[in-house]
Amino acid sequence: HEATLEFLAESTAELGKEYALGGILLDGLETVDTQLAEQTVRAVREELERQASGTTLAVVFDGGGSGAVTAGLVESLTEGGWVDIVMPRLTAPVDPPEGEESYSQQLERWAAAVRGEAKLMTANQVTLLTQEGEGGYADPEEVNYQLLLGSLSPDVSGAMLEHYGVVEESRE
Repeated sequence: HEATLEFLAESTAELGKEYALGGILLDGLETVDTQLAEQTVRAVREELERQASGTTLAVVFDGGGSGAVTAGLVESLTEGGWVDIVMPRLTAPVDPPEGEESYSQQLERWAAAVRGEAKLMTANQVTLLTQEGEGGYADPEEVNYQLLLGSLSPDVSGAMLEHYGVVEESRE
């Protein structure tokens, strides 16, 4: 796994060096263990500093708290200046069924974890508005409510709307 980590860090930094990018966004860290997630972010940051100093590094992850990216990991990465932007995907509804975590609770958890100069942005999934059945939003205004709550929080710097449309088959 060390060779893979080194390859990821070098190839990510190469992108920052070769192309005029606004930043690098790492996704999928929640699929590995916490230690590997932290090692990956640190290795990418170190390589970026060597090859493309000043490149913004952001992480996007499941903000529901499952997986490797925990509030403790976010505290460590932001306190040490390893990441510039933290983007949890917050999928809980603003008004959930009793006993379930709310959007506000998720937002508060991540806002409390961000340290130093790092910024918190939310990743709001528009696709859950159209998803039928379990897991989709019942209220078509849900993302609007989420964005309003985020805009009222002094800890949130912005939002990203995620929507992956239907991929058409290639004609070739």
